[in-house]
Amino acid sequence: MRYLFLGLLSLTLSSCSALLHTPPQISAARLQAQQNHQLQPRAVTSIPVDEARRWLANPKAQWLLLDLRDASAYQQGHLSHAVSMPLIEPGFSEKLLNMNRHQPTIIYSQTGQRSQVGLETMRSLGFRNVYTIKGGLNAWLDAGYPLN
Repeated sequence: MRYLFLGLLSLTLSSCSALLHTPPQISAARLQAQQNHQLQPRAVTSIPVDEARRWLANPKAQWLLLDLRDASAYQQGHLSHAVSMPLIEPGFSEKLLNMNRHQPTIIYSQTGQRSQVGLETMRSLGFRNVYTIKGGLNAWLDAGYPLN
């Protein structure tokens, strides 16, 4: 009887030991999903012009607003507090490298097409929280919103 008890005890302990040393497969899959999610930029999308206006009107928000059109178009009129950063100028990517990749940013161009290129460039450099204005400055003007 004692040998039977010792045999069962030994079997029980060895199976518990195996459970302790074998990581569950679900945890490995969850870890991989978390790592993949961390590597992908989040919140990179196009927003409607009305939403962009609401966000920019919030006095507590600290948006960086980038105008990706050329300098002459910027001088003819731009959104309030926008910084001119022409996509077509040499050094655009290098300027981005010196910027805070976590700063909430809205970018725009005349029609929204150039800002899509800027968005992809920013995404490739690891920027997060970047939004384009759907339809660009044309959509802003069509909605009757003012320029500086």
